[in-house]
Amino acid sequence: MIDNLDKKIIELLKKDSRCPFVEIANQLGVSEGTVRSRVHKMVEEGIIRGFTIKTSSKNVKALVEISIAVNTDTQEIARELAGYDGVTEVFEVTGDQDIIAIVDVESSQHLNEIIERFRLYDNILSTRTRLILKEHYGEARSRCSQEPEPHSSRRSPRTAPSTRRRSGASSTSRNPTGWTSSCRAGAPASPPPSTTRSTSA
Repeated sequence: MIDNLDKKIIELLKKDSRCPFVEIANQLGVSEGTVRSRVHKMVEEGIIRGFTIKTSSKNVKALVEISIAVNTDTQEIARELAGYDGVTEVFEVTGDQDIIAIVDVESSQHLNEIIERFRLYDNILSTRTRLILKEHYGEARSRCSQEPEPHSSRRSPRTAPSTRRRSGASSTSRNPTGWTSSCRAGAPASPPPSTTRSTSA
């Protein structure tokens, strides 16, 4: 089972699978090691099955809604369709349709060929195709660069030590003439020794 932290990590990786673990850690207010171990564990358990990319190609993209016959193994059909060249994702869904396939191909002809292959299945009753006109993605970069959430458990960075001194503290300074003086705050500094020799008449 995954907890709330795992869900947040997955959500960020869905937006940008290349988002560095340290950026995710900063966003969620945990250590980089925690994020790394969580991701590795979810990969080993099959919760995360892979990392992918989104493209802005000029391909023809479509949603193909598929209705199958009763008493048909929907999962088996979905797995077979997912193996087709040009089919990027397949979902088992509720409602009037049983399966939705995402198709991303170079031409409408290729899309039509895939749909015709779908219709060769005896237990596929009908298909309905919806062309994708425009895609919108979440702002992955801005999410990865956001400041940590309020009430973060992450330690705040140490601030540089103050250069102010308490009243009465001693200080040693050097002026441009090269002489040094030791004084207390608030007390006038002694003048530098005279460097002019006196001459006798």
